Amino acid sequence: MSKERIGYIDSVKGLAVLLMVMGHVVACQFANPDGILSNEPRSAMFLFRFIYSFHMHLLMFCSGLFALKIMDYTWKGLGQSIWKRFYTLMVPFFCAGLVQNLIKPNAPFDYWYLWALFQFVIAVLAIDGLCSLLPKNGEIISTVLIVVSAILVHLFYSKFLVYENKPLLDIGHWRFYPYFCMGVICTRYDLCGKWFSKNWVYTCALALFGLLTYVITIKGFHIPQQSITGCLLPISAIIACVYLFKEGLANNTSLGVRWLQDIGRHSLEIYIIHFFFLFKAYKIGGCVQKLANIDGGGQTIFFVQIVTSFVASVIIIALCYLVMNIINKSKVLSLLFLGRKSEK
Repeated sequence: MSKERIGYIDSVKGLAVLLMVMGHVVACQFANPDGILSNEPRSAMFLFRFIYSFHMHLLMFCSGLFALKIMDYTWKGLGQSIWKRFYTLMVPFFCAGLVQNLIKPNAPFDYWYLWALFQFVIAVLAIDGLCSLLPKNGEIISTVLIVVSAILVHLFYSKFLVYENKPLLDIGHWRFYPYFCMGVICTRYDLCGKWFSKNWVYTCALALFGLLTYVITIKGFHIPQQSITGCLLPISAIIACVYLFKEGLANNTSLGVRWLQDIGRHSLEIYIIHFFFLFKAYKIGGCVQKLANIDGGGQTIFFVQIVTSFVASVIIIALCYLVMNIINKSKVLSLLFLGRKSEK
């Protein structure tokens, strides 16, 4: 990929990570966020619903863009590729997860993204590696199988499974696999350059995203995320974000864009570290719950939550950089907790 493509993809990934931290901060405003989602007026958790409607789909899409960048399918090459993914994802999964469990014994295990991403990479590598052995049309067959596997996973999830985390396979989070595959196919056929960069595609995607956000997130019409209509919301968000940073802000060198690019380059480290700095803010949540029961309080709630979550997220990300720089001074700690081979 060219430097320009890496730049806008880093911006998109940075936006996804920022939204992820903001979503976690909003959840920390309530002692029982699931109860608030179920029982309180929708305005109490509008920002949370909005962020969670597409932010992890966006992050998985960005991860899929680089899944097959190593194309050496010899036994040695494949082994090196799998090993690199293992120490990048699974070593921090175990080590950071262990530390988190020691510090917060009763807290839920938060590093599902690392385990799910590792499974997705192995699945796609297996498909592509086997197809590379075919004498003819290996790439085309690989593409077909990747698309078919994404569709089958989506259909299986939507027909037979509820959102539920299972051991080992972590079946519930496989609902993000189709978006990961979308990133793989986009890189293979340069869809970001050929289609997502067209203005009319962006216009349609943005309009669709706005409409579905209004219908699903604000008005609360029940459209399951695993349905075809439900999938259109994150897909339209992905297309709109890619265009925005690739074309709309292509020559923008403002502090905000450069900041998002830097977050995108360190997305894995921020994801791993930020859980240790999340703090409870029940007073804000209490205020939000009171406002939610007042007619016309929706705009005030949104303003309160977006300001408080953004400010807290900026502080948390800054602390992540501080810890990241300290850990990176040690080759062993950098590998164990961040999945990185430090040059220090």
